[in-house]
Amino acid sequence: MKKINIILVMLLVLASLFTIQSCTKNSEPDPVIYQAAMPATPTPAVNAVVALTGSSGSPQPITLSWAGTKNDGTANQIVWQVYFGSTSHPAYVGNTAKGTNSFSVQVTAGGTYYWQVITIDANNVQSTSAVWSFEVNSNPGVPSSMSPANNAASISIAKTLTWLGSDPEGDLLKYDVYLGTTNPPAQVASGLTSPSYTPASALAYSKKYYWKIVANDPFGGTNSSLVDSFTTAPFLPDYTVFFGKALELAPSVSASKTHLVSVQIDTVAHKITLLNPLADDMIQAGWAQTYIGVHPIYITYNPATKALSSVAHQPWLDSFPDPIEQGPMYLEVTSGTIDPVAKTLKIVWTLTASTTEFNGPGNPLTAKLASSTYTMQ
Repeated sequence: MKKINIILVMLLVLASLFTIQSCTKNSEPDPVIYQAAMPATPTPAVNAVVALTGSSGSPQPITLSWAGTKNDGTANQIVWQVYFGSTSHPAYVGNTAKGTNSFSVQVTAGGTYYWQVITIDANNVQSTSAVWSFEVNSNPGVPSSMSPANNAASISIAKTLTWLGSDPEGDLLKYDVYLGTTNPPAQVASGLTSPSYTPASALAYSKKYYWKIVANDPFGGTNSSLVDSFTTAPFLPDYTVFFGKALELAPSVSASKTHLVSVQIDTVAHKITLLNPLADDMIQAGWAQTYIGVHPIYITYNPATKALSSVAHQPWLDSFPDPIEQGPMYLEVTSGTIDPVAKTLKIVWTLTASTTEFNGPGNPLTAKLASSTYTMQ
């Protein structure tokens, strides 16, 4: 009986111990799982375009930054590992300072750049961001194939300037034009979408001009050509325009007629030979007489100023049907100009004669001023 009691007591003790042990295990807390904060909100943003502010090949710093808790909740500051490069698997470039969620990298050319950061807390728990990317914009190419070529001479005063532009990303370029007779030249046009420029007014003759082109892309990229120069052609008037049909205007008597006039130009001796002028301003428009004689009118001109002068007292003896009553008469150019650009020959005549036709018997004409303008057609 005693043995039975001892066995029962031992069973009760074992049961109590099992119960106590079970209660102890059930009351233990769940284990704490640590997770470092995930980096987010990258700057530059994904697919952002960053301007290349320096020249190609020169290092340009870019600051990478992101959102992230700077400590792990226990005042232990976090650091981040930074990966950066031009491939989709960027290389490790360094750690940030503790509690600093930004990092400076450098680029030397345009293109696509990839980056990634890994958070590491005080317990060495990590979290890795996605691989982000952004674009660094390349500068446009230097404008090339400039026309006129550098140091070109005898360029037309109506010349259109042309060049070629290019961009590594194929961006649409706009151009600024600088042009003038001093170096550096002043800006004369901006925002041109075509690689050409025609000055609003003709350039000056025999002048040296300086010019350059600046190319701009839509993302702040820019590149400039060197300053080139060219010299315009000298003024070479085309005197052949004075052959053929002319319109004579005679303001003194309001006469105008279109007729054939022969004008011979000697550009070496700077002499004009005028044949068959109507001269209605000198013989009254109503008479409608033409110059029927064979004596030419000789006129000289200054090649620089284009001003006219004349051989004095040139005979107009056979000017009229009745040279006895109406002659002899003489013509002399008082002033005038020849303009081969406007195609005009303007003459102010002095007429002297012994004729009585103009002023009556006994009162010969001694001098009369009249002007004619011949416009070639």
